[in-house]
Amino acid sequence: MKKLFLTASTIAVLATSASLALAEDLPGMPPPGGEHAVLRYDASAAPLTFPRSMVINDLEQLHRLYAITGREDDIVGVYHDVLKETQDPAIRNYVYDSLARVQLKPAHADDAIATLRASLTEDLSTVNKRSKN
Repeated sequence: MKKLFLTASTIAVLATSASLALAEDLPGMPPPGGEHAVLRYDASAAPLTFPRSMVINDLEQLHRLYAITGREDDIVGVYHDVLKETQDPAIRNYVYDSLARVQLKPAHADDAIATLRASLTEDLSTVNKRSKN
């Protein structure tokens, strides 16, 4: 049973990695309103460049492994380390959302709210800086 679970987990990780690699090769959708539509900046919609997608993929795989081994709360420390290390808006947005999802349990609801409020403050600051330029 343990071997079957490990095999299934490995297949799931490999399948997810393959689908993410395939998704990076697909062309993007045209913006709503046609080719000449004005798009507003959205850090979460920033294109996933190769290094950025590598970081996000690593975080997804770590989260899955922690969850499979029953240590999902350990990913919280990893997410905080990434927030200390990067200023990339897309990665930070992904980490804030992921962190809030992990914290969104009855015991950690206040932590999830605080995380999302910190993300909102940071996003507003980014938007304000870009609108001044």
